[in-house]
Amino acid sequence: MLCMLLLQASLDCLQIPKLALYQIHFPAALFNGFANTAFVRGLAHCQQIGLTDAVGVSNFNEKRLREAYQTLQVCFTKLASMKTHICRSNVNKSRVCRHSFQHESC
Repeated sequence: MLCMLLLQASLDCLQIPKLALYQIHFPAALFNGFANTAFVRGLAHCQQIGLTDAVGVSNFNEKRLREAYQTLQVCFTKLASMKTHICRSNVNKSRVCRHSFQHESC
């Protein structure tokens, strides 16, 4: 998997055994949704083989965040980090925000 190869190369360069958090900074907006799913599966794989303690996403919209969350659940991995811009007036309207903020891992 590409994520694993890239992470391993970075770890070798930094001379550290693993990361505390491996995160996708931007979704693959120019590609189809399958690319995001593949990247998220790659993050889960990196955690499962011990290259990172936790995985996360950044700048995902609600749809992509839900897809990432579900993909990680299938891989028996939790979403540890979610960085996004949320308008306070919309927090009560967004089911994903209410759901995410109720979970310790989000």
